[in-house]
Amino acid sequence: MLLDIGWIAEDLNPTGSGGVFSHVHWAAAIQPIVISCGSVVRFVANDLRPDKNGARPTGWYAFKMVALFVAAFCFWVVASFDVLHRVGYPMQDPYKWTLWAVVCVQIGYPVVAIFQMYWLNFRSVDPVSSKQCPHHHKGMPGNQYDPFVSFVKDFSYGFLDVTSKGGLAMLCAIRAADYE
Repeated sequence: MLLDIGWIAEDLNPTGSGGVFSHVHWAAAIQPIVISCGSVVRFVANDLRPDKNGARPTGWYAFKMVALFVAAFCFWVVASFDVLHRVGYPMQDPYKWTLWAVVCVQIGYPVVAIFQMYWLNFRSVDPVSSKQCPHHHKGMPGNQYDPFVSFVKDFSYGFLDVTSKGGLAMLCAIRAADYE
């Protein structure tokens, strides 16, 4: 997707100074790194949640996982800045504004991931322990999942996918219809 956005950006601003990288392929090459670094924290480290015995990741392991997540976010910022720099400032061009919106709305993906990690680690309550002792709420163990977070995450990712990928598809269709 970033490769397509980069090509559209270069087409919208053919006299532009380019981006951070010499070619849009380098910005697109960062995407697997972003996905890999973010996925390790979410799926391998289980969002830094405690295991079924209640032991939380600590020390060097937790630091490495947080560093990977921060690295993924930083790589995303660099790749997005590259594309936005290629587009140039939107001014009065609706195509450029649309492309800026498609790129900027993607900030929602790490925001949802941070919300999920925060909620599962600090706000969710273990339904079993809260029934046994209503005044003592223990955090949700790593082998359970909060239905509220599942709903918010699915709804948010659905909105973000429709907005970013659907917005790019609409932009391509409209530009194709207007292309001379």
